[in-house]
Amino acid sequence: MSSTALEAHYQYSKKKWGLKIQALAYNHNTEAPVGEVGNVVSTAANGFPYLVASKANIYTAGIKYSQDVKWVLISNLSFYKDFSLMDKSESSFEKLLHERFRRSCIGRNVIDLY
Repeated sequence: MSSTALEAHYQYSKKKWGLKIQALAYNHNTEAPVGEVGNVVSTAANGFPYLVASKANIYTAGIKYSQDVKWVLISNLSFYKDFSLMDKSESSFEKLLHERFRRSCIGRNVIDLY
């Protein structure tokens, strides 16, 4: 499996305000056995495995506001709002994952959530 990635980011601060933006493009060239879905990569976080798209663009933006305070042990509060978007290269990605999940749950009770 070979992988490529490209990322660009920008950070700006003025007085109490801050802005961060980022764009990331990645492509993991996966090799799947015949009959298996080849457009996913298995990963894990916090002890739980999950599948992600093997090719996508990710966009993130965040704004921050800082407020000075005069409290006993606290001198500044920062308030954040973050946004993110993952644009998967394959439009049928979610449908393929759903079908794969259903095949792996044969004999179990499965609830479809949309």
